[in-house]
Amino acid sequence: MNTREVIYELLSQLLVALMTVLVAHPLLSTTGLPSYSAGRFRDATIAYYIEWARELDAYGPYTPAWCGGFDLLRFYPPLGLTLIYLIGRAAGDFPYAAQTSFFLAIYVFALGAWALGRSLTGSRLAGLATALTALSITGYVSTISVYWEYTRILGEGLAMLALSELNEFMRHGEKKSALLFGVFTGLTVLTHLIASLLLATLSAVTAAYWVMRHMKKGAGVSALTYIARLLAVAVALALAISGWWLIPALIPFGISHYMRVQPQPGLVAGVFTNSVSLFPPLYEPGIQAPLLLLGFTGIALQVFKGRERLPLLYVSSTALLVLLYGQGSRLIPTLGLFMVASLASTYNGRLRELSSSLALTAVVAASLIYFSHYIPVYWSNLSLDHTYVESDEYLIAEYLAGKVPSGHRVYAMYGPLLHGNQWINVFEPGLWQVLSGFMEGCVKPEPLELDYLVKDTLHTSAIREMIVELNVDYIAVDKEWYETRDPNSIKLLEAEGFLVKDPVSKALSYTLLFKVNTTGGLEKPVAEEQPSIIEYLLLPSRLAGYSTSLLMLYVFTRMKKET
Repeated sequence: MNTREVIYELLSQLLVALMTVLVAHPLLSTTGLPSYSAGRFRDATIAYYIEWARELDAYGPYTPAWCGGFDLLRFYPPLGLTLIYLIGRAAGDFPYAAQTSFFLAIYVFALGAWALGRSLTGSRLAGLATALTALSITGYVSTISVYWEYTRILGEGLAMLALSELNEFMRHGEKKSALLFGVFTGLTVLTHLIASLLLATLSAVTAAYWVMRHMKKGAGVSALTYIARLLAVAVALALAISGWWLIPALIPFGISHYMRVQPQPGLVAGVFTNSVSLFPPLYEPGIQAPLLLLGFTGIALQVFKGRERLPLLYVSSTALLVLLYGQGSRLIPTLGLFMVASLASTYNGRLRELSSSLALTAVVAASLIYFSHYIPVYWSNLSLDHTYVESDEYLIAEYLAGKVPSGHRVYAMYGPLLHGNQWINVFEPGLWQVLSGFMEGCVKPEPLELDYLVKDTLHTSAIREMIVELNVDYIAVDKEWYETRDPNSIKLLEAEGFLVKDPVSKALSYTLLFKVNTTGGLEKPVAEEQPSIIEYLLLPSRLAGYSTSLLMLYVFTRMKKET
């Protein structure tokens, strides 16, 4: 790039950074946690990463505080947690580390949207329009400001950076772009699996599209071989970066657990029904009707005007994932982004041409209107405070901290209002729970069996046995669940005298706390609950993961030298 292009590049990236600051500056200017008094506390999933980081700090990579023993760096991609942990250790404040990491994730997301938009069009202006759209789609506003889905936003940003580099490589054949594609792909796998599935799908589409295009233009065998070898180098690099985690993650659960294929047209149709409005509900992954209209216009131009078809392939591939993948509805905002990007991609870089500039102007105008509308929503939802001290989760954690000895546990229900296992260890990492926040990481079946028995059966004898077996001293249940389910297992156990309502329940708003009348002792020493760091690092599945990364690093090094 010449000096002028470098200046434009830096200015474009500065504008992306300014967009991020405009949207997310409350994360850097306020302190505390998502507001309890404003109703943001309960839905903020970043709580899991704060408590994981605190557990990692307190116990190391294997914590006894969840699920009767929980491998913190095995089931869920570890990059997001590691970032919070490292910043938290340096700053001495894990909530601060989480909000800083979330700000960085939003920046990476906006930067990824800009990079992908630019790679599809060759225009930095179109890239900026795509970034503006990404921060303006209702579904993404929800993902960022309502649910605080930190790793999803970070993962999608990395995936879009990977796709942009793949496009650049396939278009120009630069080795640097192929290597960056491998790096960003590996980081995406280490960040979020849905983003990884999206990236894998669109990478295959991108590679096939460009190979066919080069063949039509008469590319020879040597050129296609060069492309294939560099793609293999990039894949080897991605596996070298991620294989150490990916193999141990897949072995205990299986790839089918992560990549469930479950057509859900009814759910998707419901979400799209909500999208046919100017302002879809924030709690749905919707797309605003005007942006959908612009997207369909872009698709029509792709089909009928003979424009570059890659954006159309992105739209159709993502739509297929939305329909077929078990969690496909979460990709609806991504589909909306690609649809709008298909219109922005018709911009050819010449503002003097009316047909070229109108499409870009329409995208920028619509996105600016929505961006301006949602700025106050971002500011309100991302502002932190200390009203969490009014929450039942905080009160329970503080109350039980000195009452439950090491090796004994608490069953904290995840109910309509009480999200005990989401927040308790944010406040008290030393309080052992039966369950984790997300149950998929439970390797041991007993915690899940107890949860099922309590919520969905009246088998009090089986519940009593499991409570004694798991050393449960206290049970916290959602008050709404308790009052609306009649009969329920907790009421029956209370009538039998096995559970006694704790007096602190009177001070709680949406929770009832029960003391277990009889508990058994652990049959084995508490220390055996936690493997040593050597045992943890030398698990057979981990050895397989290390071997995969080392093998792929060797393959990458050899092939890179030969290409």
